[in-house]
Amino acid sequence: MPGLIIKPWFTYDANEPLPENPVRGGKYTDGSILYAGRSYYAGDLLPAMIFINHLNFGTVARVSHNGREITQEHGFEILLPDGLYVWRSESNGGIPFRAIEIGHTVDREVLYLGRGRHQGAVIVGKVHPSHNCLYIPFGGREIALRQYEVFKHWGLIINFFLANYIEFYWKNRLMRDKQRALA
Repeated sequence: MPGLIIKPWFTYDANEPLPENPVRGGKYTDGSILYAGRSYYAGDLLPAMIFINHLNFGTVARVSHNGREITQEHGFEILLPDGLYVWRSESNGGIPFRAIEIGHTVDREVLYLGRGRHQGAVIVGKVHPSHNCLYIPFGGREIALRQYEVFKHWGLIINFFLANYIEFYWKNRLMRDKQRALA
């Protein structure tokens, strides 16, 4: 299975402020921004929708498991970016090259971070390849979607060229600045 493992996680506990620049995953039906995360539940490490709960001024993680939406207030992790990432359209269990391995089932099947559209919202959830779908937590239930997007690394080759270009630019700029100072 094509995938990368990333390690920029912030372990969150109730009523802490959100870390800077968490990965935005979507928007809820009320327009609230949803963030990407993960949480353990029943032996699974599940991709999670991080939701700022304005009613009680707390932040919670919502995961889908065994047909239900589960809300957790403690011990979940929020994803922080450590590179360049994009969302790529997929369907029916498809996983793109360089998709991010974000969790696993108790049976060690890899789960990926995905998001899908449902009732006017873009909801973060788990891509479960052997089930050929994305599962999202919504309205107290686990909803299966066949069309979705998968969170993936933009590409190591592109990053390599981008890094070389930036290095080339700054070396040339420093050289020009030195030449101007000497003139």
